[in-house]
Amino acid sequence: MKAHLKNVIFFLGITALMIVLMISLDGFHVNDENIFLLFVFVILITSIETSKLYYGIMQTIIFTLSFNYFLTAPRYTFHIDDQNYYVSFVIFITITLIVNSLVLQLKKQMILSKNKENRIRTLYDITSLFLYNHIDDDIYQMLISILDKHFHFPLSIITQRKTYGHVLNIDSFDELFAYCLDKDQPIGFNQQEFSHLPLIIFPIKSKLADYGVLAVEAGNYNISQEEIDFLIVVIRELTLVLDKEYIAKKQEESKIQMEKEKFKTALLRGLSHDIKTPLTSIQSGSDFLLESYDLIDDQSKKELIQDIYQESCFMSDFVRNLLNLSMLSENKNILQYSKESIEDILFDVIGKIKKRLSHRTIEVDQQRDMILVDLDPVLINQVIVNILENAIKHTPDGTHITINYHLDGDCILIEISDTGGGIKDNQLDKIFEDFYSITKNQDHMRSTGLGLSICKAIVEAHGGKIWAFNNPRGATFAFTLPLTAPVNQSNIQSDETVMSNEHIVK
Repeated sequence: MKAHLKNVIFFLGITALMIVLMISLDGFHVNDENIFLLFVFVILITSIETSKLYYGIMQTIIFTLSFNYFLTAPRYTFHIDDQNYYVSFVIFITITLIVNSLVLQLKKQMILSKNKENRIRTLYDITSLFLYNHIDDDIYQMLISILDKHFHFPLSIITQRKTYGHVLNIDSFDELFAYCLDKDQPIGFNQQEFSHLPLIIFPIKSKLADYGVLAVEAGNYNISQEEIDFLIVVIRELTLVLDKEYIAKKQEESKIQMEKEKFKTALLRGLSHDIKTPLTSIQSGSDFLLESYDLIDDQSKKELIQDIYQESCFMSDFVRNLLNLSMLSENKNILQYSKESIEDILFDVIGKIKKRLSHRTIEVDQQRDMILVDLDPVLINQVIVNILENAIKHTPDGTHITINYHLDGDCILIEISDTGGGIKDNQLDKIFEDFYSITKNQDHMRSTGLGLSICKAIVEAHGGKIWAFNNPRGATFAFTLPLTAPVNQSNIQSDETVMSNEHIVK
């Protein structure tokens, strides 16, 4: 309506101006041919500005009648004495109509070319957006921003979770949302169904999944079929990308599920071997003691009891590691932070495993200043115990173990080194995997393959890193811990976690 009013005002204004100019030029004795050329020029401007053929036709008629009335003898009448003027008027009208028509066609082609260029640029922007980004909240909003630049009407993308773009205030929209996806065709304004609605709803779905809808407010906007077709192209592009993301997600879920199944299989295999073996040893040793207690000497009794104790310690460590690994793998928050001295934790651990050192020695490189760290003392205690026990299992008697610790930026770095000959290079990247054991076939140095795996899980749960490397005389295990706990870490334990940590303390 505003555009039409603007065209009418322009038409009336330039027509009146031209009539006044025509009369003025006649007063300066400008010949009729030049005035006719000026008429053609003004009609050309009108055609370009209004983009309507009927404005040019009306202007041609008005100019012809005005020329006849003001400039043709006898003046101020519509009578023409010279018959040649009739031919001139016919030629003038024909030329102006042809020029007017050609200008409008040219302008239409220019508009079509510009629209095509805009569509290509928009598709390029959308393709680039999909190519270099994953589908998330930001990419939906970015897509709406691109479409808003191209179209003159409000758009929205509605998924099961959120609305992106213009917020719609339509009653029973959830029912329309579901109906559109069920029918898999556009509904709403000027469509086959729900044509009374002031908007058009396009489904975004494929054979794989229903993703959402794209809604366009159409009631107060003149939306062409060309624009609707272009929207459908955009939706197809979006659907292809969503399908790609959907397939990738399903593949990742399948991979995770396979890893879980693999973990379960390895767990059952580990349980069947690593629990059955010590249980058999405990059972046979206890049975022998009960039946032959009075027949064997005290030294043999002591050795049997010591074997039973060692096997029970092995089982206790196995259950402890398995329980914590299970909780950490399920992303359960089992960390109970407190500010602790690293030196106190190290000497506490050494006191606990002193009996297992045999003929090995441990040296702690003490620092002058006390270093306090936010950590879970029970679990970090377990990390150090597991690393030291790993060193004891894989080094001969007489091995010297050194523990160093120092500040490393906003973390503390702890290194535990031995002189036992080191680790093969092809095993350095595997030793932190679940159920991986370097000496799993040597029963006298039996390992569950979980000790270093639980170390990795605990350290990473604290926000640190753990790794191993060979030093000139043996192997070194190093790990870092942030000095301060993350702000979002909760110190509230579940009953299950409390029981777990109580079990560890025992």
